[in-house]
Amino acid sequence: MSIDDQSNQANHTSSQKLPPDQTFRKTIRGGRLTILSVADEPLKLGLGTVYSDFSPYSQGTYIFSESIGLVGDVRAPYGIHLATNTVLSSSKVTLNTSGSKGNDQAAGVPAQHGTAAGPIDLYVQNGSDECSAHLRAAAQGGSGGKATEEDGLGGDGGPGGNVFRFFQSYYAGLGDQLDKFISDPDVSTPVVDAPIQQTDRVYRLAQDLWSTTIALPIAPTESTALVKPLADKITDIDNKKEVRAHDILVAAKKVRYQLGQRADTQEHHSFASAADCSGGAPGAGKGVRGRTGKYGPLGSQNRLFLSRLNVEAVRKTTWAFAHPEQCAMLLERAETYYYMGSPKLRAQAQHMFQRILNRLSFLPLAPTDPLAVAYSQSAFMGRDALDTLERILKAANNQLTHIHSGMDYNGYSSSWVPRANYSFYTTMLEHALSSHSTFEQAYVAYHTALDNQQELQDAVGMALDGIEQMNKSIAADMEDLMQMIQASFRKIDELKSGVELAQRTLNTAFERLQEKVTKAFDISVPQLVNALTMFAFSPNKGMGALQGFHLIYQGFSSVPDVDGIAHHKSQLVGKITQGSATVQSIKTTLSKNLDGEFQLDDPLGTRLMTAEEELQAFLANFATSSFAGEAQELDVLFKSFCDLIIARNKVVLDFNIRLKLYLSKRDDAAEYARKANELRDRVIRTDDPNLATITGYMGTIYQASRARVMKLLNLLVRSLNFRMLKRHDLYDIAFKGGFGYDSVPLSVTTGVLRAAQENIRDELLNAIGDWGTEPQKFPTNFDDPNGKRVPLTKPQLKQLLMGDDFAVSVDIKPSFQEDPQHDFTKCCNVRIYRVRFVLEGLVAKQPEEPTIAPQPARVTVTFVHNGKETLVDRLNSAHYFEHDSLHSIYSFKVDTEGKMTILDNGNIGEADVNNRATSYAAPGPFTSWRVSLKGSEIERLDLTKVTRAYFDFCGTNYSF
Repeated sequence: MSIDDQSNQANHTSSQKLPPDQTFRKTIRGGRLTILSVADEPLKLGLGTVYSDFSPYSQGTYIFSESIGLVGDVRAPYGIHLATNTVLSSSKVTLNTSGSKGNDQAAGVPAQHGTAAGPIDLYVQNGSDECSAHLRAAAQGGSGGKATEEDGLGGDGGPGGNVFRFFQSYYAGLGDQLDKFISDPDVSTPVVDAPIQQTDRVYRLAQDLWSTTIALPIAPTESTALVKPLADKITDIDNKKEVRAHDILVAAKKVRYQLGQRADTQEHHSFASAADCSGGAPGAGKGVRGRTGKYGPLGSQNRLFLSRLNVEAVRKTTWAFAHPEQCAMLLERAETYYYMGSPKLRAQAQHMFQRILNRLSFLPLAPTDPLAVAYSQSAFMGRDALDTLERILKAANNQLTHIHSGMDYNGYSSSWVPRANYSFYTTMLEHALSSHSTFEQAYVAYHTALDNQQELQDAVGMALDGIEQMNKSIAADMEDLMQMIQASFRKIDELKSGVELAQRTLNTAFERLQEKVTKAFDISVPQLVNALTMFAFSPNKGMGALQGFHLIYQGFSSVPDVDGIAHHKSQLVGKITQGSATVQSIKTTLSKNLDGEFQLDDPLGTRLMTAEEELQAFLANFATSSFAGEAQELDVLFKSFCDLIIARNKVVLDFNIRLKLYLSKRDDAAEYARKANELRDRVIRTDDPNLATITGYMGTIYQASRARVMKLLNLLVRSLNFRMLKRHDLYDIAFKGGFGYDSVPLSVTTGVLRAAQENIRDELLNAIGDWGTEPQKFPTNFDDPNGKRVPLTKPQLKQLLMGDDFAVSVDIKPSFQEDPQHDFTKCCNVRIYRVRFVLEGLVAKQPEEPTIAPQPARVTVTFVHNGKETLVDRLNSAHYFEHDSLHSIYSFKVDTEGKMTILDNGNIGEADVNNRATSYAAPGPFTSWRVSLKGSEIERLDLTKVTRAYFDFCGTNYSF
């Protein structure tokens, strides 16, 4: 959709009954033109477009647009204020606010003064080389009128205009990223200077730098040349060549130097042509001897070029370049892309959130900062503009955190699925759509009244009537989030004891190895010969020949590695001590911030992974030494410890992100209610000083309502994927992937949302048709006690029967078409509705007193399906899903002869094989199960007679 079409559509919302275009708004108030645009397509200005001459707007022209295309000169005699992310221009263009010439002297009327030039304010957030080279500014005062009578006085020249040009290079973001990379301790002062691996944090940071550079809007050959020093090192790492942190640091500094050179050139081009702020020429006699008027006063020009992010410099500027409503529009658009749940749109959302963070990086402001003063004195920003911008900044930051975590808009991981089917959400969705329809009508009415300069309170009142329902929806979302938060908290608590035990065991192993190295340095003859041979033929490898002979003089105070290089015992012990310190630095008890978030001592386990790689290299070098046994034990224990810490930290990361989302929703609900109380019964006109904030509020509640509907549609698609083993994208299935990026926000109306619901339903019916007939049951009759069985291994059975807690974890691997013969052979899309557990040979103990009659003993088997499972479809493809963990109880009484009486049948969740269309989707068996006998009358059971144990599943499956 072109900007011109958007302009027409935005001005005719009342006739089309659609929400105003979320990417474009145009208002005229008291002679002031304001254009707000967040479209990716450039807003075209200049000769040959509808926006070439802004002379009619006596109070100035204000344009806040993500992208501007200058196709020719622009005339704006009363001033133009442009704030944009990017400016596209293929030739030199001029922003011209020069004043007009005064009228010449006429009969009885003196010559007129030239008019003042209008101001020019230009803010470019992401300026290209072309923009800096092509953009010119002219703010010359108008010349005075001429005298036409003898001794008449010519008019004075008009004052020159004030020009402020704020140009931030598109190299700034990369420069800031490079500066942070270069100063990063892992790069500049690594604790361990080991060869960098692809799993290292430094490698990932270098990859990010490379991606950012390649994405710059410059010719591919230029970006490739710019990043070449770093790209070469990344390639070397990929090819398993030795690259250390220092090598990466040197390469990054080379890129930084080249970047600085480019930025200097760009700055020179940006201000090579000074803005023309001269006063107007005075009028003189025209064909007569007249008196010359005065030259107009010179205007002013200020310029700021940033080749890297500089918050303090921005705070000293005097133009309020970030418009609250336009920033809110950009946030809404980014959130719309994000809550679509589509990877195709998520990257776009990420770029927009990051753009908001960069634009609003000057926040918070001190009251005395020049930029804060500029906002307070703005004629149309609103009194609480900065508060609004701070809320937008916080929201964008939170959303960016969510995106980087891999979670979607609602806090779900990409693999998470609800187990409820389509019909479960129908009623909820109908309520949400009905409520959203009211918000949409209010939103349309508000903007229609705004366009027609009518009073706005009726439309605002319509929206406020729905706030209570909105907050109920938010409360429901918060309840869902709280359940996930509590589940994460329980998981963190469960992992605590395992981390503590692993840490103690590992430290003990470190101590044993340290003692062994310190006390026993025996060197075998083959090792010594190997050492001398290596040093003789490869003097540059290791310590050199002299130190090789020194090995003999040192006697047994050093140990050669497998390459024959001698290492003094202090070096070896130092390595071990360092590894031990790394382990001890990991806290087993997590502390909390004031907002409830857990603090992580090693957020992604990067230090541990580095230490593990160092340890493995160390152990490999001394595989033939006398302490090889302890070394191998250490290797196994360290890996186990790393796995536990990283697993715990992932749960903590999920906990923190969901907690942030919960707190954000809580704050939103409070803000909606506060604003509703403030606006209720208030007369709101188009000249209201807080109009921009009120407009942003109306947009926010409309967007929140739409997000609620989108959440339910997202859940429907996830549910469909789980039940039918599909990989549908919400954008593709519900909206047929038919919108361009720019059209997405405008197009998602109530009607489109209802159509999306129908599209999902149709896809469900199609998927049912694809699977064909009903699945086969196993066993054919669920009353049959024999289903499909999965046995425990002997170690697993021993752990269950003899462990302290009478429990065991069992991982059941998924069954594929080519797998060898077992109970699930040739079965796909396996679902279970009941799980039992058989302990062959189990009997109740005989009473110790012969006179007491034998009594059956109770056996309670508790199952926990951990919620992370793999299902295999008919094409032999694996589908990984995550959902809430499932609990089931199978209990029975067993007598002294092994006869059983079933008490609890082992049914799984709410799944019902006889009502599959409306029930919860049944899970599969291929997951990690926790089996516990806790709760059984253990002391009355004879566990010594148990010979084997196995799961017994009842459910359904299809054939490959």
